Amino acid sequence: MAHYLIIGQGRIGKPLAKQLAITGVDQGDTVTTVARSHHQYDEDHIRFLQKDARSLTADDVAGVTHIAIIVTPRSPTGARATAQDYQDSYLAVCEHLSQLADSFDAWHQHLQQVLFVSSTAVYGENDGEWIDERTPAVPSSPTAQVLRQAETVLQTTFGDKAVIVRPSGIYHLDSTRLIDQAADAHRVGVPSHHYTNRIMDSDLVTVLAQIMLLPSPKPIYLATDSMPATSLEVLSFIAKQMCYPPPKSIQTHPSGKRICSNIDPAWLKFADYRAGYLAVMAKYRTEHGMMTDG
Repeated sequence: MAHYLIIGQGRIGKPLAKQLAITGVDQGDTVTTVARSHHQYDEDHIRFLQKDARSLTADDVAGVTHIAIIVTPRSPTGARATAQDYQDSYLAVCEHLSQLADSFDAWHQHLQQVLFVSSTAVYGENDGEWIDERTPAVPSSPTAQVLRQAETVLQTTFGDKAVIVRPSGIYHLDSTRLIDQAADAHRVGVPSHHYTNRIMDSDLVTVLAQIMLLPSPKPIYLATDSMPATSLEVLSFIAKQMCYPPPKSIQTHPSGKRICSNIDPAWLKFADYRAGYLAVMAKYRTEHGMMTDG
């Protein structure tokens, strides 16, 4: 029987806890969740700890076999999170778990998997390069450097029990920013060769659940859909679907990066940006009382 500890109960962590609870109920699996703010669950067999993950004790983690670390840095001022905010969240949580493992060897040996949700930002490439799981992670930004530090802490402490999941840009059914951009793109223009990568939030939840159920997961997963695309391609698709004028192309050198996914394609409901944004646009039209074709 597995005992899952899910640290962080936001848009990804809470659905993951629920999915694992539903999947494992017949096997007698248990799920414990940790967050600083209060959360409630319909599932009776989810145990909630309202506390800072940096203060978890040996009693809190006793019996835990699988950990998922899904935290979000927040700036005290509400501004964009800084490297210090990343250190106070990602790195601090990973260092605390490492210290717990070093102090309680029996629990360390009992653990089967420590999954950390990082980011493809740890790859500093920005000239349109292809990236796969064999590409060395050389971060270029201060925040990405902290993420890489946190990864290294877990890999050093937990060895092959550490699983690093690096998602690309996470979007959801309420991600309407690109719809707004597409409406203006014929006027302001769009770079011709800026590469982007994405994964729907619900697909990421499924990916994480599937990885946690694997007896021998890979050490690194690049969680992204199957089609890197330029921002021009994505906005052109949205503009056509929304009956907006085509975007104006601004000729540029390649930028961004192209992430080659190594997850099972069967885990994805939204295999590419087209499938994902069709769903986003359908919800947008419904909420705005817009007519749809057909």
